[in-house]
Amino acid sequence: MSARQPSKRQPDPATPPPAEQPRGSLLVSILVLVLLTLAAAGPSVALGWGILERIKKDDVDAAGWHPSIFAILAWTILLCVIAALVFALLRRVQWGLVLVGVLGMATFALALFAFGSAWAAERQNYWDAYHFAVLFWLAAGSALASSVALVAGGRLGSHAARVLQGPAAVCLLICALAWLWTWNPWLQSIEGWIARALFLATHN
Repeated sequence: MSARQPSKRQPDPATPPPAEQPRGSLLVSILVLVLLTLAAAGPSVALGWGILERIKKDDVDAAGWHPSIFAILAWTILLCVIAALVFALLRRVQWGLVLVGVLGMATFALALFAFGSAWAAERQNYWDAYHFAVLFWLAAGSALASSVALVAGGRLGSHAARVLQGPAAVCLLICALAWLWTWNPWLQSIEGWIARALFLATHN
C-alpha cells in the first residue's frame, strides 16, 4: 500500500505573481518613480510652507500669497501623484505601488492640513470657493490614488500594501463625509452640535 503523497498547494489564480523585470527595466522604474515622488514632494513642501508662513490673518496683501499660488501647487501635486500611480500600475511593481500609496496618504494629510489652516485663518473671506475646492480635490484624488495603488499592490502579493489599505480607506471615507457635508443637512447639524460641544468644553 503506497503512502499518500502530500498535495501541493496551488497558487491562487486571482493573485498572479508579478513578472520579473530585467535589470535595466527595474532601474528605469526606480528612477521614474523616485523622480515623480520628488516632483510631488517639492510642491508639497512649498504648499506646507506657504500655509504656515504666507497665510496671515491680519495682513492679507503684504505678507500673504495670492490664492492662485496654492491652487497651482495643489494641482501640480495631484498630477504628479496620478502620474506615479499610472506608471506603477503599468509596470506592476509592488514596491512602486506601495510607494504611491504612502505618497497619496501623505498628500491627503497635507491637503487636509492646508484646508483646515486656510479656514482657521479666515481665508473664506478672501478666497473664492474654487481655491478651497482645489484643496479638497487634492485630498480626494490623493486618497483615491492611494487606495487604487494599495489594492493593486495587495493583489500582486504585497503584505505592506494589504496592511495600508485600511488607512487609505479611512482617507476615502473622510473625503466622502466631507462631500456629503456640503449638501446634507443632517450631517451639517451633527457638525454644528460637535462644534458647539467643543466650544463649550474649551471655554467653560
